[in-house]
Amino acid sequence: MSVWRRSFLVTCGQAAAKGLEDHPSKPVFSEDSLHLDAIVTRYGELREQFVSQHGMVGGLLANHKVAALYISILSRTPPEHLFTFTHETPIGERRLALAAMMNAVVLGVLQIDPATVNEALQDDLEYCLLKEPPSNLEWICFGMHALCRHLGRPTNIKNY
Repeated sequence: MSVWRRSFLVTCGQAAAKGLEDHPSKPVFSEDSLHLDAIVTRYGELREQFVSQHGMVGGLLANHKVAALYISILSRTPPEHLFTFTHETPIGERRLALAAMMNAVVLGVLQIDPATVNEALQDDLEYCLLKEPPSNLEWICFGMHALCRHLGRPTNIKNY
């Protein structure tokens, strides 16, 4: 399972870097980062705690909760742990790369077609990922649930 989770995060990180390749920061996603392995491990531990505490049958977890867990962990990860930047890259540009990766995670886990995300919704999502310190996991779950109900495909999943 951790290999699949790592592959999913690599895909999201690569999508973020590709989306910002014309941006002045030109981040490069570090597929071989040991921090990525630590994120996957931490996610697995947090997911197991969440499944156990909420009594989820067979390890199933709603996809909006899966997205919230990933966002909670990634939001506490310094961008330099996953991306390579030039020395002069400002912190805001570094955070943008991480937010782009989290955006890819949200769209992937919630099964949202990127073509359905309008500019206003994208602005709201980027605001949440860049400006709001998501220290409250329930707040993130609520936000992900609302987004999933609006554009996504609500489902219970075991794979993520």
